[in-house]
Amino acid sequence: MPLLDLFRFASALLVALVHYALIFKVTLISDAFATSALSWFFIASGFILSWRYHDLKLDAGELKTFFLHRLIRIYPGYLIALALGAAVTVWDFRQWHDTAFAHLGRPYLATYALPSAPDLEFFLRAAASHFAFLQSVAGHEADKFLFNPPLWSISNEMIFYACFPLLLPLARLCHSPLRLAAGFALAAGLQAALVVGLTPAGQAANWYTLSATIYTNPAVRILEFVLGMLVFQLYEWRRGRFGHGPAGWRYGLLAASLAGYGLMVYLNPGVPYEYALFLVNTPILCALIYATALADWQPRGRLRALAIRAGGLSYALYCLHWPAMELAHAAGLRPAAAVWPHALVLFAALIGAAWLLHRYIETPARRALLAWADPQARHRHHAQAG
Repeated sequence: MPLLDLFRFASALLVALVHYALIFKVTLISDAFATSALSWFFIASGFILSWRYHDLKLDAGELKTFFLHRLIRIYPGYLIALALGAAVTVWDFRQWHDTAFAHLGRPYLATYALPSAPDLEFFLRAAASHFAFLQSVAGHEADKFLFNPPLWSISNEMIFYACFPLLLPLARLCHSPLRLAAGFALAAGLQAALVVGLTPAGQAANWYTLSATIYTNPAVRILEFVLGMLVFQLYEWRRGRFGHGPAGWRYGLLAASLAGYGLMVYLNPGVPYEYALFLVNTPILCALIYATALADWQPRGRLRALAIRAGGLSYALYCLHWPAMELAHAAGLRPAAAVWPHALVLFAALIGAAWLLHRYIETPARRALLAWADPQARHRHHAQAG
């Protein structure tokens, strides 16, 4: 779906822009763009995975292929970004010791639970949890933010992949309007109950020391993946009954969803903190993903290639942007009076680096790993080429 690819790139860009503001201590766009974009990623992931694997069978062979393909899809770019983040963090600690975080520009958001002078054991424990995608469930709250803070969301993504075969039969049960309504209400209600239940009574509304533990909690965020699965079920039910419908109606729904998203971002700062983070985003984001899929925009030629390429770059951009910006901050490449020229130059370099990673590392590594994991596919490819 080319439009989903374009929205993937836009979402990664929004997250990076908000993180730029956090690292360089300037204001560019509302924080709500990052929190809503991250929720969009989670919901879209549930939708796309259901779309690709809606007929997945729960037998050993298919499950092995599913898990291998998911790991191959995620790990090459993740490994490079994790290695870069670890190198930048460890190098800075060796040079600057207890002032390393300030030198990197890392905000308190990502340091509130980190020791000012971590020892070797702490680094090794954090590295092990990161390489195993376990930082979001690590025993120590600080582990999830040490090397490349945004990668906690990839940890949650992998947890969802592990649960997907178990959740799929439940999602398939929602094949009527009444069951779909019940499914949406249950998932959204359970997420709200977890957020409220995990917020300690009597504590001040402080994002930095309180809500981060809720915001990154896999039990809370996996429900957004579930909502994405339900959006796919709704999409399939409607398409089976009514087809895609008139183009005017479909694009009108998409325009209305985009307008609703803009209104949500505008109103978000006025919502109580635990809901402003992500909870109130989910209904309009579900509507936006549903409308995007239903629009079924199919460009041709260069525009289609551009959309697909943008979608491919989105993951690399998301993984690379934080350590790259910390490196720029540590090197003294910070904005002076004019912020936007600095941001434009930095983001042009980031997109270029993301393209290099995607084109020359991610894509070849995935192809090689897929050929190793599925030799029959490699033989079929050679036979077709011959």
